[in-house]
Amino acid sequence: LNTSWQRAMPRNFSRVAKTVVNDLIQGERHLRPQKNSQSQISTDFVSVMFEGASYKLQTNEGIDRIRPQFLDLSGLDCSQSVALSANECVFSAKELTQVTHDSYTRQLNGFTTLLAEKIRINKGMHYLVSDHHSEFETSDLRREINRNFNNANPLPISIAAVYALLDKNQFKHNDLIMVLSSDNTGIYATPIYYCWDEKLGENYLERHPSIKLSQQGEQKLLQEALVNSGLPEIIAKRFIELYSYTEIVSNKAQLILHDGKHWYRVPTGLKVESIDISDTLFKEAYTLQKREEKVYFLSVSTAIKQQKGVKPKQWLASNPLLGSQILLEKQFLVPHKIFW
Repeated sequence: LNTSWQRAMPRNFSRVAKTVVNDLIQGERHLRPQKNSQSQISTDFVSVMFEGASYKLQTNEGIDRIRPQFLDLSGLDCSQSVALSANECVFSAKELTQVTHDSYTRQLNGFTTLLAEKIRINKGMHYLVSDHHSEFETSDLRREINRNFNNANPLPISIAAVYALLDKNQFKHNDLIMVLSSDNTGIYATPIYYCWDEKLGENYLERHPSIKLSQQGEQKLLQEALVNSGLPEIIAKRFIELYSYTEIVSNKAQLILHDGKHWYRVPTGLKVESIDISDTLFKEAYTLQKREEKVYFLSVSTAIKQQKGVKPKQWLASNPLLGSQILLEKQFLVPHKIFW
């Protein structure tokens, strides 16, 4: 087994060691995350997508990616750390994508406070949430967002993704868009119908409950790929807890973990198995929509590639953050209109 990357001794070891020691001496650490030296962003509308350790913002000026954020159990900022112990109780901003759990200690307040230090919203904010999560499962997140922001509302990622495509005028009345998403525990499809209201003479989107297409989620795929590449199981699990699927496969998981003996990093060029959900996907889609030409498939997950049997014109790509911004501005101008 080639372990040249597995035991990842940093080139500048002394600098890394100093950083680790500083992290362990609490007297030199700050009780609150330090404010970024950059000035706070002030904008009319902002859309936020929580992906993993980092997250994306879409404002009137464009897209901005916030660097990875890490907090320990007491709320101390570990974001500048180059390396951490695999056994240390450290949370990443991926906490913002997790569901409410009565017995689970979380750091939502720390991460939402940090976000509030970076942006000031003048008119409206969307934060994108998974379609298959219920209001109860996102109650902790909604509470903390509302504590820090005014005029902030959750928006299902499926609605945001479809809205980004409406200006292309490719959908006709009663077309079905199956929005595909994934998380650690499964693969999902959320049916969206492009509808026409005869009484009002307006188009709107009709969202239906999400359908679980597969029990094989991102965690199993990543765990197998990381372990097959040589990482110990406990180290692989820790990386998956801290980072998103996208961050791991796109070489954005830069943190180094150590277990007391060895140093580990996520390997570059990680090969992750593809997911085949085509049979179940077609079965569910054509149960909902009998006419094949009126069905589209839109993936909002890096883990879900174009499925076999799907025609190129049926497989769509989208920017949910852009769709959220479009919808935010329309909702502000016509606050009582039903858009979805």
